[in-house]
Amino acid sequence: MEFIKLHGQRVVGLRNDGQVVSVRGLESDNRVTAIENTSKNGLITLLDSRLTGTRGAATLPAVINSGAMFVRDVNTTGYAVGVKNIAEQGTRQDAPSGDVREWVSHAPYAAQSGSRKSSLRLPVKETPIAPQDALDQWVSPAEFGGSPDDDLDDTEAVQKAIDSGRTTLYFPVSTNKKMWRIDGTVLVRGAIHRITSLECRLAGTGVFRVVDGAAPQVVLDRIDLYQGGLSLEQASSRPVTFSGMIFGSGKIIDNGAGDLFIEDVCVGQFVINKSNVWMRQYNPESKERKILNDGGTLGVLGLKTEQAGTICETVDGGRTEILGGFIYSQGAEKTTPMFVVKDAQMTATVGETTWNKRNFRTILEETADSNSNCNGESNKVGRRVVRCSKASPFRTPTRRDPPWPTLISTRSTANTSAIFDEACCPWPGPPGSSASTPPPSRASCGETPIPKAATRRSTPMPKPESDGANPAAASSTTTKNSASTCSSG
Repeated sequence: MEFIKLHGQRVVGLRNDGQVVSVRGLESDNRVTAIENTSKNGLITLLDSRLTGTRGAATLPAVINSGAMFVRDVNTTGYAVGVKNIAEQGTRQDAPSGDVREWVSHAPYAAQSGSRKSSLRLPVKETPIAPQDALDQWVSPAEFGGSPDDDLDDTEAVQKAIDSGRTTLYFPVSTNKKMWRIDGTVLVRGAIHRITSLECRLAGTGVFRVVDGAAPQVVLDRIDLYQGGLSLEQASSRPVTFSGMIFGSGKIIDNGAGDLFIEDVCVGQFVINKSNVWMRQYNPESKERKILNDGGTLGVLGLKTEQAGTICETVDGGRTEILGGFIYSQGAEKTTPMFVVKDAQMTATVGETTWNKRNFRTILEETADSNSNCNGESNKVGRRVVRCSKASPFRTPTRRDPPWPTLISTRSTANTSAIFDEACCPWPGPPGSSASTPPPSRASCGETPIPKAATRRSTPMPKPESDGANPAAASSTTTKNSASTCSSG
């Protein structure tokens, strides 16, 4: 939810009963409590919001939290307290009224004792708005011999339509319920700035590759790629948006210098290569690793996943921040960690649920340098694999169990002081403390590049021991609900 205004409610402004909700840009002017997180199993991530209490609100809390909650850059005025934290397994520390830079309802959860206690504070970037063209600027592959009804490859017709000089490419719906087929590589270039299928289906094993062109930005939207293995690649220096899509066995690959924006996309796998990606409402459902962030910057507002397979692996100086994730752990046994971090950084707020007792046994696996103060064991190349398994604040859910939310953060594994120097990104102290530090600019903190480690691993990392051989993984906990910060790198 973004940019919602609440006014004149009689009971409560917003009530969450057991769901995983991300809220940004909320404005509430009310004489009642603005937000209630009523269920111990609910997770709210609240960002960049203003909650104002009017007449009669001076004795009330702006927020009442009974579950898990993460608050960042929120102002509350006219209320007795910012957040009243009554979560069963939480810190029981309230957030004061006024400006709240960051507050979390539960103790941060991390793999290492040196992990950061605050989020990465990556920006939530607005998706560029592309203009709609006049109809005389629309072009179809049908004008160049393509057809969705003949089961033949339409790659050549699609490329000719793109190179026609018009600005919007569209795919007419088949009259026989068939699909356009693309088995080759289509280069998105020239004047084209929008490609839309108007919900008709595209099949094939090819790829749409966005390269540099005359249009300042490119949008691909309302495309059904569910049948087959069509993939999308961002390989340009201009901003690109993928919106309103569902994929089959294909993937998204980002090799471009320009920002990539993702909105309302369901895909199997995503690969980020040293680039910037900004997601909203992203839904990967691969049975394998879902996201690989190789040295890039990834900001996610609203994530939902299904199936086994690591949710996100962040490596080689990458930065990943997930603000509100629902991990639906159905499907096969989870033999890999939920998150993997190697020489990188990650923070996330997520909740997990499963109905078959096949939840993730390892929440975070972090590979740290040999100087890290971590609890894992050293391997043969002087590094450590930090594994957090059933001893983490999760219990094995049963069919009646709702999602167990957690807030996850990692430490820096390369020149920590250069990245998270306390003078730059100070931790403001526990909620309700007297510590008061103005938030630093993103240029000085959140956007600071990650220095490379002095030496790199030259031999492969030995495979970690299985959960069955790890005493920590074999243990369990009866904690019913918790939130923690899991960060890496």
